[in-house]
Amino acid sequence: MRGGGCHGRIRALGARRALFRLAVPLVAAFALWGAPAAQAATVVRCESQGFRDHYCAVETHGGVRLVRQISHAPCRQGSSWSYDRHGIWVNDGCGAEFEIVPGPRDRGAARSHAPKQYARGGEEIACESREFRYQYCPVRNARDVELLRQTSASNCRFNRSWGYDRGGIWVDQGCAAIFRVRW
Repeated sequence: MRGGGCHGRIRALGARRALFRLAVPLVAAFALWGAPAAQAATVVRCESQGFRDHYCAVETHGGVRLVRQISHAPCRQGSSWSYDRHGIWVNDGCGAEFEIVPGPRDRGAARSHAPKQYARGGEEIACESREFRYQYCPVRNARDVELLRQTSASNCRFNRSWGYDRGGIWVDQGCAAIFRVRW
């Protein structure tokens, strides 16, 4: 009979248990250490003072969501507020707190950041000439603008009662329409 056979197995079993008790927390710690930290969303307050256009510069690569309206005037996405990759614009007295959703910074990896997405890309913007007055609707970096749907009784004619530049869309002479903007 060999000496210490039973006691040797018990010692080996105890050592394995002790090693296991140490290994499990270490493996969990390494797994958590390598996991990406959750990014908290940022809330930005943006207000149209005196019903004027206002642009709040903030990176919006992950998107924007209105979380709390603080103005008496309504805030309607695409009408009195919208956003592009570099900020939020408000007008017509809209004031709100907007959540900036964390997202990828690489433009190639990100999908369209427009409020309404299309296969061809772009954002829908409503712009209207009230009381036949000139109105400018800010849109950053407009590369191409297309009139999708006229919403006024007055005719909307390109370079006559509506047009655009890199900063936005203008309407005049009672023209009101929904436009698609591409960057």
